[in-house]
Amino acid sequence: MTRTEPEDVVRGYTAAKERRDLDAMAELLDPDVLSYDPSFPEPVRGRDACRKASEILATVPDLKIGILNIMSKGDAVAGEFVTTFLMPPTGRRIELRYAKFFRVNSKGLIAEEREYSDSAEKERQLGQDAYNAFLSQVDGSSKAGST
Repeated sequence: MTRTEPEDVVRGYTAAKERRDLDAMAELLDPDVLSYDPSFPEPVRGRDACRKASEILATVPDLKIGILNIMSKGDAVAGEFVTTFLMPPTGRRIELRYAKFFRVNSKGLIAEEREYSDSAEKERQLGQDAYNAFLSQVDGSSKAGST
């Protein structure tokens, strides 16, 4: 069996996320994955909870996720990303930049994911009402996987 390089796992995960292929995303997550994101009030725990939290992607038209920089050492992968999409119903183009850090285990699965992003910038681009609606959606999703 050939070991999958951690950077390739993260690239595959990012590509699946952009395609909104939740099953392919979930296949790259360890069953006990921990995902930290400033949009969620607490970490999302477990593959199923991460998949559920990602269902919001289906509501985002024209989603593009770009990898601006990526590097890895051992089981750790760090990347700078940019996500763009059209904001319904206005059609306004949104561009969000953020950093993510991943740990890929010996099975070639993402065991930990940490995002660092500018919540104030998200709010500025989305608008107060849309940002609050987004937070209420992700808050409900994150509680489903919390323990």
